[in-house]
Amino acid sequence: MNLHVPLFCLRHGTVSAGLESAVLNLVAGLARIGATVTLPIATVSRLPPDFLAWVGQQRSVSFKSYPMISGGTWTRFVEETIFLNSAPPAGPILFPNYFLPPSISGRARSAFVFIHDCQHRVFPQFFSARKRRWLDWEFKRTLKKAAHVLLISEFERSQIARFYGDRAAARCTVAHNAIDWSRYSDGPVSAAIASIAKHRYILSVSHQYAHKRTETIIDAFVQIAGANPDLCLVLAGKESAAVRSRINAVGNIAVRDRIMSTHFVSDVELGRLYENCQLFVLASEYEGFGMPAVEAMGFGVPVLVTNGSSLPEVTLGKATYVEPGSPAGVWADAIAQQLARPRDDAALQGAATAVRQRFAPELVARTVVDCIDRYGGFRC
Repeated sequence: MNLHVPLFCLRHGTVSAGLESAVLNLVAGLARIGATVTLPIATVSRLPPDFLAWVGQQRSVSFKSYPMISGGTWTRFVEETIFLNSAPPAGPILFPNYFLPPSISGRARSAFVFIHDCQHRVFPQFFSARKRRWLDWEFKRTLKKAAHVLLISEFERSQIARFYGDRAAARCTVAHNAIDWSRYSDGPVSAAIASIAKHRYILSVSHQYAHKRTETIIDAFVQIAGANPDLCLVLAGKESAAVRSRINAVGNIAVRDRIMSTHFVSDVELGRLYENCQLFVLASEYEGFGMPAVEAMGFGVPVLVTNGSSLPEVTLGKATYVEPGSPAGVWADAIAQQLARPRDDAALQGAATAVRQRFAPELVARTVVDCIDRYGGFRC
């Protein structure tokens, strides 16, 4: 049996790095447990070079090309629709990002779909009315018509039940995001990142949407900067205009210069930043999973995150927590306390081992395969 995992939704370096990592880690896990995987694509130019090289070394993983539609990221919906309605593949299909394409009658019965979060319901102010209507329509259709739906946390199962009912939640299985820490340790690191990693710094990693509250972390850092003159704040991920504006508004130029924005970095560079930071901080008010917090914990560093959404679940209760929506002063106090506290290396390494085991690609892949076997009648 051949599992098809369409990769039309990926755009290396331009769309969510977290989604890319989760999908590619899952593919690696599927290969490790012996599954045969076909990867429908529109063009290899949208994929990271190291992944292309890896696929070339695999006997059980291969690409299959389908028509590419020119335009923005929205074209992936058209490409996925063409894929599902062309000659049907033999075996199940796993759509990795929200969308079950409209299809000829019966073809959705072999389609499994990952739904990552219900942000449009929790934070409607961050979505246009048109997009909210589309997402609701798509969620309801997917929850009804897909062979089965996969969610990335138990928290998200509770959200599906909350917004779409217990019957919809019963058609979902939790398969946490896969994390492959080996991806962060093999390859070159730029001189700029190597230089940053030599500093004493706090690290925050995110695509800086409004609900991530990166500006709160900046404000908190400003409050503790005077008492910690050798400390820097490093922000990794695609920078937003709001975050850049907040950095530029810092009146003390010496403090402003200690706030470093790396924008997009490679996996290996991200690994270097994780392993050398004093503390990882994420003030996000909503995470369907929260990969950066788990990635950081897997490197054995202290993690400070919000006590809300999926974060206590995926950090296994082993992080330090701040209430969602807390002001910068509360975050400043929590950061200062963490920096002043002697590191408990035994506890940090225990947490690292626990998350590495819980979210290992092989374990997540086995959960996915068992789900497909159970609800689709396929044998992987």
